[in-house]
Amino acid sequence: MRLVKSEEEIGMLRKAGLIARKVVDAMVAKARPGVTEAELFAEMIRTQIANGGEPNIFNLLASGPIDHPPTELWHLLHGLDQPQVPSMRPLADNDIVVAEWHTKYGGYLAHTEYTVYVGKKAPQPLKDIFEVCLESLDVSKEVLKAGNTLRQAWEAIRKPCQRAGYDFVELGFHAMGLGSPEFPTVIYLPGYGGNALNGHKIGDFVLEEGMAFGNNIDIFDPKWKPDVGCMYSDFMIVRKNGAECLVNTPRELAETG
Repeated sequence: MRLVKSEEEIGMLRKAGLIARKVVDAMVAKARPGVTEAELFAEMIRTQIANGGEPNIFNLLASGPIDHPPTELWHLLHGLDQPQVPSMRPLADNDIVVAEWHTKYGGYLAHTEYTVYVGKKAPQPLKDIFEVCLESLDVSKEVLKAGNTLRQAWEAIRKPCQRAGYDFVELGFHAMGLGSPEFPTVIYLPGYGGNALNGHKIGDFVLEEGMAFGNNIDIFDPKWKPDVGCMYSDFMIVRKNGAECLVNTPRELAETG
């Protein structure tokens, strides 16, 4: 019953997706030099509630300077896991903000990930990473369709990253609806992250119309920086000829300076 969503359930997810897009816009508008990480986090949560979403404080967010001493490692490849307290550190020029959040409407959860550069012109390596994220998202829309197997989907989604010589923290998809993650979920390589999340023994599972997935596209270039990357996603419904996107996440890296 939870694998395939009815059109009524997808309607609830579609409303959650509309609110999620408002959160993206709020994130971009608020992420300015001098604004604290805590203020940004709070505005993202406020936007959900103010637009009819259920209170749901799930926001895996991290921020920090792109340029920092090589002796320091910053957690800028994936948002921080909860329980988390956003810091009082003010954002500054040449910072990056990465986040993953879930927007809930009528009990149904939509998933979003996005990356914001605080400054007027992001470094070209960061833009290049984002372009590969976008390519993976576009492939996701093509392959998350009824009749494809999970293996066909995850292998295709990872090819842009492999061609670029990049690496990833998570690159795949997790089923969502009333919970997160639901079955089936594939975000890690075989041997990593526990068998429930790496596709172990479920590669031949066939996608059906009405399944719902959040994308996990968390890519970095280890030749550039081992602790800075991009997070990106939409929320997709499996259809006969390709996925339906419910958030319509911006197709460009936000630059907010």
